Amino acid sequence: MIIGEPAEVALPTNPEHAAKFTPRYASLVLFNSFRHSQGIPIMQRDIFSYVHIVTPELKITPEDKPKVLELSRKMITSFLYGKGHDRKEGVTLHANYPPKNIVNDRIAEELDEMQERFNDKEKPTPEKKRELIQKIADTIIDRDLGFLEREDGRNKIPHNSRKPFMDSWLSYIVHFGLNRNSTGVPELDEVYADIRAFITQPGAARSQKLTETLKIYRKKHPGAAINLKP
Repeated sequence: MIIGEPAEVALPTNPEHAAKFTPRYASLVLFNSFRHSQGIPIMQRDIFSYVHIVTPELKITPEDKPKVLELSRKMITSFLYGKGHDRKEGVTLHANYPPKNIVNDRIAEELDEMQERFNDKEKPTPEKKRELIQKIADTIIDRDLGFLEREDGRNKIPHNSRKPFMDSWLSYIVHFGLNRNSTGVPELDEVYADIRAFITQPGAARSQKLTETLKIYRKKHPGAAINLKP
């Protein structure tokens, strides 16, 4: 999906337990896969594949799918555009967002992809999981660095690092990965936990992009801690 950058949006503070995987919870997973893929469709697909590997019991049934789509569209369009024609407090509107009808079509495609990945009957392997973690980690770091190097960072909103999605210099790899802040969705928290283990394991060599990301993040957040322990 073509997007601008994340802004503050109201989400449930106590998501339903994943084992139930109600339409509400499924839409929350879809929304957050959209948010954390940062506009990279292939990473969103990789997130779906990862969630399927670690929680294979999650399925999207034909009966639940219309409701999941309805809730997902409400969540994502509110996140991107605010409600109605008014600017929602805390939400930054971006000129590069496509028209809502295009976004709604793309959300339906994302849900199709999510259903296909979750309902995949192919038996996952540890090798596939390691491959996905490395791909997702590399993409997040690349995306973080790209925005940190921009003059305006992720957007032109006032900088507020206490609210992660209102932080123009947010680094997903630092905030959710290294510093262990929850995404609000256990399955995505597990993605970041595995990423953290991958990049902090004994003997792991930091990529040049990760080193540069940490350097700029520290510069933009003076005194902020970065947990580099496994």
